[in-house]
Amino acid sequence: MKQIFLRSFQAFVMTVLLMLSIVASLTSYPDIALAQTDSNISSPGSQVEILHPTAFVNLNNGSFTPNFGAVANIFNGNGLTGSGTELDQLHVAGGNSANFLSAKLNHCATAADVNFDFDFGSPVVFNTLALWNYNAFNTTATNRGIKDFILVLSNNSDFSDPVFESSTLTLPKGPATNIPATIFSFPNVEAQFARIDVVSNYGPTSLIGLSEVRFAKMVSNTTPISSPVQPELPNCVNSDCNCSDFSTQAEAQQVLDAFPGDPHRLDRDKDGIACESLP
Repeated sequence: MKQIFLRSFQAFVMTVLLMLSIVASLTSYPDIALAQTDSNISSPGSQVEILHPTAFVNLNNGSFTPNFGAVANIFNGNGLTGSGTELDQLHVAGGNSANFLSAKLNHCATAADVNFDFDFGSPVVFNTLALWNYNAFNTTATNRGIKDFILVLSNNSDFSDPVFESSTLTLPKGPATNIPATIFSFPNVEAQFARIDVVSNYGPTSLIGLSEVRFAKMVSNTTPISSPVQPELPNCVNSDCNCSDFSTQAEAQQVLDAFPGDPHRLDRDKDGIACESLP
């Protein structure tokens, strides 16, 4: 008996653990997905809500000193050009410092120490990240652009309790020509803070560069096709209906039309009209 009890208890424990793992998988966000880079991301069937958080830079180690442009340039829209929403626009190349952020990393800091943090002011729902990598001057300068990063979303400014964390993502190198955004899409997440946790850049670890960042919520505008409204039928359809069950001929006709073959025998002369004697 003891062995039977132990086996039953072990089976119960395994079942509980399996159910807990299933619940955990349902409540966690799936991994982030990289959408194809597209210079016309806003389709006629979607609506784009652009968000404009405040940006900060926090380092795990060392210090950060802008040497071309400013942190404000990665979220103020400077350098974006073209039609459509901001996600559709190109970021210009060239050497105008108002359009870019480049910074020198000091006191043993490397690209992996850099965190670009964003504060939306209050929790918001969004599902899209758009990045324009550093594309100033020439391809030597663009080596400082971000290569690999992790996106972290949280309701805590210190990101101690993230609600979403991606795997390592890769941003294409800036070509020193006008470039479209690289779009990263993920499930709807509600958070107040977002972090681009840099893992590496394309060139010297003592420099970091970025052109523009946008967060957005993409909403489908597709109107669902509604099913036709079904008429409310009398209770007698669940057993057997007679013409005496209806107040009007129109009510009887609804039942006849709803049940091909006339199982309730409402159309005695087979002319397609139910209970012709009713008003």
